[in-house]
Amino acid sequence: MGTKAYFVEKQKIAANIHTLRGRVGDRKIYATLKANGYGLGVEQMARICGENGLRCFAVADLEGAITVMQAGVAVEDILVIAPAVPAEIPELARLGVTFTVASVQDAENLSGYSVKAHVKVDTGMGRRGFFARDIGQILALYSQYPNISFTGIYTHFANGGNRKRTRLQFECFRAVLDALKKVGIDPGLRHCC
Repeated sequence: MGTKAYFVEKQKIAANIHTLRGRVGDRKIYATLKANGYGLGVEQMARICGENGLRCFAVADLEGAITVMQAGVAVEDILVIAPAVPAEIPELARLGVTFTVASVQDAENLSGYSVKAHVKVDTGMGRRGFFARDIGQILALYSQYPNISFTGIYTHFANGGNRKRTRLQFECFRAVLDALKKVGIDPGLRHCC
């Protein structure tokens, strides 16, 4: 039984980036390069994305962050989307990445450092994040962790092909945003994957 060969065409990736850019204008686009760039290679994908104007990247860990930084592209932000390994937090903080806070434990792990973070809300993906019903925990982050600069908030859609489910998840995310606004909290960048 033979193995199949797969080819990645840079031009098609570039076309996809330009199509997305056409839809979102000058808003930030994060190129998610976890799982070794989804098998395509973090460094290679960072270069392709960088060559096509992307400056924000999402990675899983310290290794991914370092790989993007060494890829020779301009970087505006690197968001670490997985829970930071406590032993790696000092180095990640030194590198200036943006952390994800998806639990009170994540915030506790980061509380001794002056870092940036995005809050992750679980609206139905089921992997990690604060549930919308736990809005009190989300609100408390902004006052209980003064060393953490919360510069964004996001969610992850479970199935982008299912419009009804995606719409429900988006409405759930909007409810969290509305609750933050109601008490005068600007969560910064709002984004969905």
